[in-house]
Amino acid sequence: MSLPSHSPRSRLQRSLCLLLTTLPLLTLLLGLLGGSHANAPQAAVFLGLLGLTAALNHRWCGWGSVLFLLVTPLWLVWFLQVPGFGTTFLPGVTGYGAVLMLLSAFCAVWFPVRGVALFLLYGTAVAALGFPRSALDWMGMAWFLLVALLVGSVLAWLLGCTDQMVRQLGSAARRDVLTGLGNRRAFEEALQAAWTRRPGPLTLALIDVDGLKAVNDACGHAAGDRVLQLFAQGLRAHLPATHGLYRIGGDEYVALCSRHGAEALQRAIEAATAHVRQAGFPQVGASVGVACSTETAAPEGLLSLADGRMYHHKRHKYPARSRPRTRGPWEEHPASLG
Repeated sequence: MSLPSHSPRSRLQRSLCLLLTTLPLLTLLLGLLGGSHANAPQAAVFLGLLGLTAALNHRWCGWGSVLFLLVTPLWLVWFLQVPGFGTTFLPGVTGYGAVLMLLSAFCAVWFPVRGVALFLLYGTAVAALGFPRSALDWMGMAWFLLVALLVGSVLAWLLGCTDQMVRQLGSAARRDVLTGLGNRRAFEEALQAAWTRRPGPLTLALIDVDGLKAVNDACGHAAGDRVLQLFAQGLRAHLPATHGLYRIGGDEYVALCSRHGAEALQRAIEAATAHVRQAGFPQVGASVGVACSTETAAPEGLLSLADGRMYHHKRHKYPARSRPRTRGPWEEHPASLG
């Protein structure tokens, strides 16, 4: 499950490049105030790198950040060896280590702890090749590296925990607690997605469990809940994994499939009804309404059409309501199944 756009990590990923643009702009401003343009080429290259990073991340999520983390240590060596802002405020390898702390936080927003560790190893190798080996400077560098590893690792861990919580909340918000099926929200999202990308006709079946009120009145609501669970288990056991199955409220279920999956859907409904009856609820049956995407111009119309057919089946099926059939919609509306 992908992260929603409002998650903390997603928000940070969208805003990081914009926030980092303040650094080269500040460098240019300080250079102008000091009457120096020595770091203008470095600032321009960094702005270009940020733009390229944002563009690549928009097209291929994360690949722009990989490029940024590979290039930035090399750019930083260049920046710190040119007289100007870098050599004044961030001298030598110690300044390089200080900037790595910021870059480790950037890395943590995109990658897990091992990604932060790999980046810092790469950054250390770049520093070893790009700076003279002064023992005093490298002692400072080692301190900054440890702090950068700590900061990046803690941030990556916290964001990972947040991601897990966001996914769990998102899953709970789309799951029916009683049956374990997707709920109405999950159904509406799945219907919209299937309608948008469908390679062929889409079939929707609205299934209403008959006799549930009689079970509730005679045996209590716990027994009614058991009926709903048994019916869901029967459907799930007999439907292929390619079929979407949802409980959208009360005693109503929805199944989504391709036109060619309608026969399997019919068999699953019959099997689910038999499963419930064998468990000691002989009065339970199902009314079904089926609709096909070729019959309507919008996904909302698909559910409305199936709803009308389900109630038509409920009113006119035979035998009596106490012993409902499940084959009616396929017999009454064969055109909807192709």
